[in-house]
Amino acid sequence: MQKLPSRRETLVTMSEGAAALSAWAFLGAGHVAQKIFLQAEALGMGAGIVGAFHDTEVIQLTKIPLSHEPLIIMPVGYKG
Repeated sequence: MQKLPSRRETLVTMSEGAAALSAWAFLGAGHVAQKIFLQAEALGMGAGIVGAFHDTEVIQLTKIPLSHEPLIIMPVGYKG
């Protein structure tokens, strides 16, 4: 199993230009998350954000390419 660097390790080792691109990725993920929250509420549902997870395990479970990095996990469902 290939170990991927954590987000913190990645940001520390990136050049300034690459770090700026990464910052835009986080900003974009935040915008998408906001839209999901709003749409879930409009449908009478709820959503949340999981901010702490093991990147490598998420990649393996979801079978996304190693070139992709999960930024957030958002469970969405009907309110209990």
